[in-house]
Amino acid sequence: MSGGAGVVALPSAPDATRFQRIVSQITDAEVVVRISPSAVALGASIVPGVLLRYVDGSTFYRGRVLFGVGGTVSASVTRSFTEVGTPVTLPFTYTAGAWFWVRVRLTGHRMQMRVWPNGQPEPSTWHRDETVTTSPIGAGEIGVTASTFSGNTNAGLAVSFDDFQIVTPQLMTVQRSLNGVVKPHPAGTEVRVDHPAVVAL
Repeated sequence: MSGGAGVVALPSAPDATRFQRIVSQITDAEVVVRISPSAVALGASIVPGVLLRYVDGSTFYRGRVLFGVGGTVSASVTRSFTEVGTPVTLPFTYTAGAWFWVRVRLTGHRMQMRVWPNGQPEPSTWHRDETVTTSPIGAGEIGVTASTFSGNTNAGLAVSFDDFQIVTPQLMTVQRSLNGVVKPHPAGTEVRVDHPAVVAL
């Protein structure tokens, strides 16, 4: 943590992807987060992203921001480490410490993504809209990732994440047995909140 933001440090082997997972067994989801690289990339891109349906280190989806050499910014979608479609270069540049918003929506196996600079209006269109057709993933954890491409030479590199929001699905904590009735419910049991039960007269 630094100034209220989560920080992923990349002091060595920065091209090894770091995974930070916070919520498990999610299928469809929409995530919004702010991302900031500590420096302008040297040698190769800095690659933070939103992590979806993480199962293990080789099974996951990502919506990535490519902070490139020379200040370029691109949007990228992957199934594990394989690019889906082609990265799109965006119409703005970045500087060290600049913040960018990222929104990623996953519906079925369709990933939509957009990126915009902090302080500017959110775009109305998606910068990436791709569907995973090879080895699709059913469910998994949500979080963030950070790494670089091979060849990056930044020293003391870090990526900051702030204002992380899971827009959908909405999750809540249910307190059980307030009425004194205790029933076993294994972990993962579906819970529905509805109208009060109808009692026969």
